[in-house]
Amino acid sequence: QRRRSYDADEPERTACQWCEYALVITLATILLIGVSALTVFWVFYYRDGYAWADESPDKQFNLHPTLMVAGFITFSGFCNFLLLLICNKGTASFRACLVPVHAAFGILTFVLGVAACLTGLTEKAIFGLGYVETIAKGVRQGEVANAERYSNMVDEGIIINAIGVTMVAILAVVMYILSRDKFKAPESREARASIDL
Repeated sequence: QRRRSYDADEPERTACQWCEYALVITLATILLIGVSALTVFWVFYYRDGYAWADESPDKQFNLHPTLMVAGFITFSGFCNFLLLLICNKGTASFRACLVPVHAAFGILTFVLGVAACLTGLTEKAIFGLGYVETIAKGVRQGEVANAERYSNMVDEGIIINAIGVTMVAILAVVMYILSRDKFKAPESREARASIDL
């Protein structure tokens, strides 16, 4: 028979709850890594890679979607988890006081980050696909030709839409995880004691 201490306050989960937990975490991880890989593929295959100080500004701008998706959406979540893991005991009482504010602003920041990514992808798809401005055609006809190219669902447009749909799926999975009380970490004794003071 196993003895439990007060520090092991984690509630027992049923087999179905463990399966749901594993499925949701695995799905979120696959979607996060997938959207990062899809973004890098898009930039290298359709946008000719990256540029630093040479060549065109368009190639320099290719760093923007990659860093936005990989940096803000994907790795910020992993880094926050590692910070929590490292500083668990030392900051427990301080973090317990900030939980409501942290939760509200965390959700808001994540939703706004996904919205910014979707807006940028939409702008790139509508105004950037195949846009060639010539003096003879003028800007107006170039914009019409551009819209027609995107509406014909060229391969690059499909990749951009796949990135957008994957981001919406990530948002849905993360919001599902956050809405379920079963996925919340159990409150530690130190956190409860600091709140009771």
